[in-house]
Amino acid sequence: MANIVLTYKCNLKCPYCFANEFVNNINKEISYENFVKVLNYIKKIPNERIGLIGGEPTLHELFGRFIEIINKDKLLNKIVLYTNGLFLDKYINELKNKKIKILINCNSPEDIGDKQYSILEKNIDLIHRKKKKDQIFFGVNIYENFKNYDYIIDLLKKYNHRNLRISIVVPNKDVYKLSNSLDVFRLYKENLLKFFAALEKIDVLPSYDCNFIPDCIWEENEKLYIQQFMENVNKKRKNKKYKLLNNTEYCMPVIDILPDMTAIRCFGFSEQEKININDFENIDEIRRYFIRNWDNYAKNLISSKQCKDCEKVKFTKCSGGCLTYKIHNIIKVKSYVNLLNDI
Repeated sequence: MANIVLTYKCNLKCPYCFANEFVNNINKEISYENFVKVLNYIKKIPNERIGLIGGEPTLHELFGRFIEIINKDKLLNKIVLYTNGLFLDKYINELKNKKIKILINCNSPEDIGDKQYSILEKNIDLIHRKKKKDQIFFGVNIYENFKNYDYIIDLLKKYNHRNLRISIVVPNKDVYKLSNSLDVFRLYKENLLKFFAALEKIDVLPSYDCNFIPDCIWEENEKLYIQQFMENVNKKRKNKKYKLLNNTEYCMPVIDILPDMTAIRCFGFSEQEKININDFENIDEIRRYFIRNWDNYAKNLISSKQCKDCEKVKFTKCSGGCLTYKIHNIIKVKSYVNLLNDI
């Protein structure tokens, strides 16, 4: 997947924001010309999924024109808009094309205020009245202790949604990046299990975005509960296999393309390296570049002493959580390798 950062502007100040190097710190947004160039660049790889992100992407003054371009382009058929949902009413007609999926990050009233939350609900109502339910999905970011989740349960019930994207937030401060990732995950565990139980009661299936929780965090009885929960839901979801356990996919570069035509591996690595996309033939070349220069080092570093003898880690079936927890050690190893290469 390749994401296009339309703007750094955002109308919210979420405490967990993983793009805090950019959001509301720099007044920059992609130009019309660069947006067209980036689309053409991404299209070099057929069927590449494209994400429209920010900041808040709908704040870009040309957002409507960008969507019109996408709607008319028959080679673009897998588009995801990542939004807080507060301005969707302005673009309800432009977003009618079914090839555009809308992932609404649902923040709690405590985080965004009752007034903004009321606007969010009104916009979701509007989408449903326009019979575009299949185009939108709800997502929730799990951070700190995540004790208040009644609001997302209420939204799921009110609008009869049966799937929920959950994202364990990536560390956005050095104090967390230096933490033992497994210890951080353990802080989430108790409330996450309660959240799963609440979702099970309303027949909602959660699925991870990135930053999967490693299996070793769960006790055997907890694994059994999650496994049974998922098996019960999968019986109702014919031809689909969702997992919250036994993840066998190692974290892969997403590729976020910034307004100035530079690319980063993901926002977690934004401060480490930015490259010019014009120096590479296509998105796959960029992806391989970041794998070679960052991911390959990360695969040989453990997140915790507990990971040392783990078979999943050994065969790169578990990254031990977000790779940003390993950034400081990756930099040390890269420096040492560069030193050896200079000898």
